[in-house]
Amino acid sequence: MIMRSFAMALIVKDYAHKELAEDDLQGIYDFIADAEIVAGPDELYTIVSELWPELLHKVKPPFSLMH
Repeated sequence: MIMRSFAMALIVKDYAHKELAEDDLQGIYDFIADAEIVAGPDELYTIVSELWPELLHKVKPPFSLMH
């Protein structure tokens, strides 16, 4: 299993996906779609859950959601 770190490709410091450029969103989508598992900040999980729920299984959840 390959695990890629989101921090290696793009860094989203503030969650305000409405302020992200369309190219940024496409880059995030492509990165996640091509990866098996992606680890990133809690904001990444939130963005993916809202915009692309079909990819959420590829994003490692935040510690607060882990049992």
